[in-house]
Amino acid sequence: MDKVIYKFDTINSLQIGNNVKQNHFIFQTAENRRLTSVYHSHDFYEFVIVLRGMCLAFINGEEYRLERDDIVFMSPKDSHSFLKQSEDLKISSFSVKACEVEDICEYNGKTIPECFDFKQHPLIFSEPQVQKILSFVHNNVNNDLLVYEYKFLLSYLIKTLIEKSEVGDGNECPAVIINALKEMKKRENLKKGVSAFVAESGYSRPQLLRLVKKYLNMTLYEYVSEQRLETAYNDLILTSLRPEDIAEELGFKSFSHFSQKFKKVYGITPAELRKQNGAWTI
Repeated sequence: MDKVIYKFDTINSLQIGNNVKQNHFIFQTAENRRLTSVYHSHDFYEFVIVLRGMCLAFINGEEYRLERDDIVFMSPKDSHSFLKQSEDLKISSFSVKACEVEDICEYNGKTIPECFDFKQHPLIFSEPQVQKILSFVHNNVNNDLLVYEYKFLLSYLIKTLIEKSEVGDGNECPAVIINALKEMKKRENLKKGVSAFVAESGYSRPQLLRLVKKYLNMTLYEYVSEQRLETAYNDLILTSLRPEDIAEELGFKSFSHFSQKFKKVYGITPAELRKQNGAWTI
């Protein structure tokens, strides 16, 4: 089957409003119109999110039924079109320039992993894996987003995608590790860091390092750092705690260290985010 290759820069130049200046991200929502039947791929990454109804997608030569709150990930190598849809279909697409995905993966100690490509089945994930993502999308489909909001949304999507593809069917993460990961959401454990992770797991540090690398594809320090930053982000927009106090409470070496790592991941400093007055949560 012949296919069309869409270019990000070409599509972006056709967008209206803030998408022109947010030139690494395009967020579109389609309602009451037919989706494209053109079989195509593109030079960017795309997340397709079903907000209502149903559609039948043709992806890499196979048909897949997508329903409300399903999210499907498309890499530049993937080809797809839409075959049919329900009358009430409402769908959003989050298109991201390749360099942004590469930056997030690099932060997680990865190149663009092979597991991001469709093998026998597309990477489709739905509730309860992505409750926070879906809540944000449902509440912001008609809003103009800022760059740091796009980046934060992308970081959650990539994190979820990595966790799903690394664990996979038949390679389930041990229950004791899953329980330790839950315990590491607690502030007192985040402040203690890796030592708390080891204690909660019941494994020796070398054993835990090997297991976390196997199932999460990151080091113990990388996991703790990621959780600290996510907690800090929510604190900045949902509480009145001073950024300096947040950094100390979560175990960062210094406020400057915290601020530097925060900006690297989210593209905005903690102080700049606080000035936005916490407009949304994810």
